[in-house]
Amino acid sequence: MSHTMKCWMGLLVAFSWLVFSSTACLADASLFTYDGHTYEIVKTARTWAAAANDATTRQMYGVSGALVRIDNAGENAAIFNQLLAAIPSSEFTATDAPDGGGGAYAWIGATDRNAEGEWIWDGDGDNSGDQFWSGGKTGSPVGGLWSNWGTVGGTQNEPDNYNDQDAAGISLNGWPKSDQHLGSASQWNDVDVNNTLFYVVEFAAVPEPATSLLVLTGLVTMILWRARRRREL
Repeated sequence: MSHTMKCWMGLLVAFSWLVFSSTACLADASLFTYDGHTYEIVKTARTWAAAANDATTRQMYGVSGALVRIDNAGENAAIFNQLLAAIPSSEFTATDAPDGGGGAYAWIGATDRNAEGEWIWDGDGDNSGDQFWSGGKTGSPVGGLWSNWGTVGGTQNEPDNYNDQDAAGISLNGWPKSDQHLGSASQWNDVDVNNTLFYVVEFAAVPEPATSLLVLTGLVTMILWRARRRREL
């Protein structure tokens, strides 16, 4: 076998291992994809700022992460369903917020810690991002962006800034814990940034395994074609 052929075969083996490893990882309930983005559920309880910082240190296919930005109902549902798959109810107490009615939550990238009532998507914690909501529970969306604040019976109850709450979590079981009369599971609540919660990291524009497999198929085809051409020459 020629040196060139050995190099190509080595590259093929390495790439095959990468695809296999990536596919195996995405079989874990903590890793999933939706609409071309890859997400990771981190089951280590951290404050909002610590979670945002940790998110930026995580990488997937060379793309750095950030606390998740949720732009529509479909994405919210996909994230919520995966949270329930990854976090059994027996673990809810490990990610609860006492000031959030005692409910269980996972951090998302929404915060108004810079200016009260100016809710932005700041998943990397750099104090900047697109504003999506203005005001409290009687506020309004900004720029046509989507939100999912706690609402029951047609009455929006969040964000209420109860005792200074400057970051948002997606609810796993509704709140308050006793009767869920302020918000339902999958909706958002503003809670104290110093709560220690699990969180969702988003890696934007990361290729899904199917895409990687297509690339691998193309690479194999090219290798075989080159080998055939050399035999013919």
